[in-house]
Amino acid sequence: MRSPRHWGGCWGRRWNRAVHDALHDLFFRPLARRTGLVLAVAAAFIMSGLLHELVFSIPARGGLGLCTLYFMIQLLGVWVDRHPIGCRLGLGRSWRGWLFCAAVVLGPVYLLFHRPLLDNVMYPWMMQVGLI
Repeated sequence: MRSPRHWGGCWGRRWNRAVHDALHDLFFRPLARRTGLVLAVAAAFIMSGLLHELVFSIPARGGLGLCTLYFMIQLLGVWVDRHPIGCRLGLGRSWRGWLFCAAVVLGPVYLLFHRPLLDNVMYPWMMQVGLI
């Protein structure tokens, strides 16, 4: 597996800069030195899922585990993208790769923005600020 700085598509550092920088500097880099790249990547995705649980699911009082599942699907997407199977399918930096990335990111997005988050946090906030 290549270094994260070489990942293309949506799994690179452009996605969520604040989360990426915090996880990379405080968690990924020290872990990669001790355990190797593959395990550190997997652990960073798990940590990102847990961080999103803390910020999304706990305040929403529901949906616990869905954010982590979403990030496990992202990890699987990165694995397929970087695996020889992904290379044979021509994922790389091609239209197929972008389509695959979009499907993996957007297809299960309801796990990240789950119903309790929408009902208990987002909709009340949107009403409070006059968006709906």
